[in-house]
Amino acid sequence: MHLENGTHPDYLHQLNNIDFEYQERLFFIECNYKLEQKLIENEYSIEESAAIKEFGDRKEELIESLISDLEEKKKIMETDSSLELVNDASEPKTLTTRKLRRRPNDPTPLPDRRRRTSPAQINYLLEDSEINEDLKFINKILYSKS
Repeated sequence: MHLENGTHPDYLHQLNNIDFEYQERLFFIECNYKLEQKLIENEYSIEESAAIKEFGDRKEELIESLISDLEEKKKIMETDSSLELVNDASEPKTLTTRKLRRRPNDPTPLPDRRRRTSPAQINYLLEDSEINEDLKFINKILYSKS
């Protein structure tokens, strides 16, 4: 009867033990969860501060390197401009040569052309009879003038 009602002393004792163990496990799980959460938060904050510090350091290095590069370029430009000023004063400017007007007796200079060498053999496009007729005509004109 006690067993059916759930009021048996051994049953209640075992039920209390199980409930106590359950509550104890829940407490340990909750404590472990809080501990892990705090450890993770601490690790995160440490990594975050290290990242911020590293970012700041790299930013400073980059700014310093850019400034030094710009100063070097500025010095180079200053030396170049001072060299140009010095060179301008000492070197006379080259004047363009003036071309004189051509004289009537001087022929205009022809560009140098390489002339072809005449071939050893001449290819005639006319036949021999046509060449002979042309020669006779030329001779006739020459003798008629004289």
